[in-house]
Formats: sequence, structure tokens, C-alpha cells
Amino acid sequence: MKYIITCIFLLIFFNCSIKNDNQKRITKDSFSEVTKLKGDKKEFVELVNPKKIHLVKDFLVVSTDGNDTLLHFISEGKLEYLFSKGIRGDGPGEINSIVWDIFPSLKDNSFWVYDLNMKKIHEFDLTDSTFKAIQSINQKGDWFYGFSNHWLDPNKIVSYTSMTDHKYMVFDTLGNKVNALRPWNEDKPIDREESYMLSGLYQGPIDFNPHSGILGHASIKFESFELLDVENNNWINVYGPSDVELEYDIFETNSGKSANVKSHVPRGYNDIFVGKETVFFVYIGRTDAEIKDVGYRSNTILQFDLEGNPLSWFDLDFPIRSLTVNESERIFYCITEDREPGIVVYKY
Repeated sequence: MKYIITCIFLLIFFNCSIKNDNQKRITKDSFSEVTKLKGDKKEFVELVNPKKIHLVKDFLVVSTDGNDTLLHFISEGKLEYLFSKGIRGDGPGEINSIVWDIFPSLKDNSFWVYDLNMKKIHEFDLTDSTFKAIQSINQKGDWFYGFSNHWLDPNKIVSYTSMTDHKYMVFDTLGNKVNALRPWNEDKPIDREESYMLSGLYQGPIDFNPHSGILGHASIKFESFELLDVENNNWINVYGPSDVELEYDIFETNSGKSANVKSHVPRGYNDIFVGKETVFFVYIGRTDAEIKDVGYRSNTILQFDLEGNPLSWFDLDFPIRSLTVNESERIFYCITEDREPGIVVYKY
């Protein structure tokens, strides 16, 4: 009986916790443009199991999980392999585990990476020749419960969090809580157990653009994403484009309750890029069984404006897992998800 009551409560929670004017549902017909793109792919022997791709200055930075160095630099213009950084190890300036995410710096000539397993962020300089990070910061205090990191100013980071009644928190670099953003439930606070379950259910890629001030967060487990104006704490939730309703089971773990999405529910979004004027998503839209049948998760990019209104639907001729965008040149750079993964370039 406890299991049934919990499920009913959570269904009510999801339907009522977000005001109607904060959410919208879309379909494929909502997009004014549906375009098929043909890409140019290039493979690199140095990229063993590539994961994420990030454009900074004139470099494409690619993280891998099959090398002694975890970050690889490729020229944007000629697509030539240049050098690597990010030694895997437990020494000063080294990455102990894996690169979970790559995110922008407030400086012009550096970027940051996140080692989620070790709860540590590392800054790398583009101009020096060292393989190691120029500084590393451990997640301490309340910040330890953050699962993403994006700089707001030199001493403030916004994170997607667990174990709190807000979806995002702002911390200083000592781990102190500075501000809370976007409550899980606008009507009443929720407890730590509910927050843990919700953060797991909604987990997925996150990006922030300091120019637009928009934090984008997409769910990988089902078709939902959110765009948050960090300064004003206003947000919009977008559901779709399929018309399959979210269904899930609740089960106990050593850490508390978790939600298991039903197998007939399509997966949502595998990556996100928040730009100055628009937002791009690597859209999955397949169940696990369908992914197994075709052998990949996505060959689709969706474009929205900063208010969550659908703009363009791009069907690709290569399966992809991650993207970064040169907005001024209208170019997608994507990591492919095929037998010989590489970088594929699309002009849109």
C-alpha cells in the first residue's frame, strides 16, 4: 500500500508543482522547418571512445575515456589534431576519474572540466604547453550535492542539486550556499528523499550561456527540458515532441527512493547547447528497445528560441551523441555514435 500511495502522490506532484503558464507541450508539427542535413565526417586515431565536444576560441576540445590523456585539441578551421591535455592520475592537476562535462571559463584563454566521481573541477589553459590543470577546486560543504557546474562570476557557481527543495543552487567556491533557484514545488518545500528521487528522474545534460543568461537542462530519461533565466529566476518547461506520457515505478535503493521510467517511454535528450539567441538539443526520441535495434541513440538536432518555442528540426545522416555550435558560422560539430566514432560537421 505504501508503494501505491507514493506513486499517486508523485503523479499529483508532477501535475501540480509547475504552474500552467510555465509549461508547454510540443509535437513535430510545432517546428516550422524540418531539414535533412548531410555532414562531413573525420576520424582521429587519437580519439578513443570520445564523449563530449566543446568549442572554445578556435579549438574543438574533445573528452575521451580511452586514453592516458583525456582532453584532445583539434583546430576548428582545418579539423587537424593538435595536442592533448588532461593527464589521468591522482597527482596535482591530474584528472583522477573521467571528464563528465566541459564548461566555459570566465577567461578568454581557458576552460573547465568536471570530474563528477571525484567531485572536483579543473581549469585548463589554452596558451601553455603543460598537460595538467592550472588549478583544481574540490566541491565542499553544501556544494558537494551539486551535479553540474557553471560560473556566474569569479566566486559563484550554479549547480543542479540533490537533497534540497530547489532544483538549482548557487554556491561560492568554499561550498557555501549563496542562492536557491527554481523550487521543485512552488506550493510547498519537499524533503531530501523526494529531492533525491526527482533529481535522479530529471537528470540529463546542462549548459549555461553567460551572454543570454539562460541555463538549459534536459532530461535524458524522458522528453522534457527546461530553460531558466538565472537572473530573474523565471523558467519554462517544454514536453515532447512525442505524445507518450511519463510513467515510472518507484523502488528503494541504499540512498533512498528512485524512479524507474517505464520501458515504453521514449528517451529524451542526450546533449544541449545554449547559445546567445537559440538552444540546440541532441534529441533521442526512442525507447531502449528501439535504440538497441538501430544501434544508436540519436540522429536528430532540435532548435528552439530562448523562450522554448520550436524553430527547426534537423535530421542527420550520421548518428551523434554530443554537439557544439558555431552560431556565427551556422555550423554543428558533433561526436558520432558509430563503429568508428569521429567528428562530423554540418552547416545549417
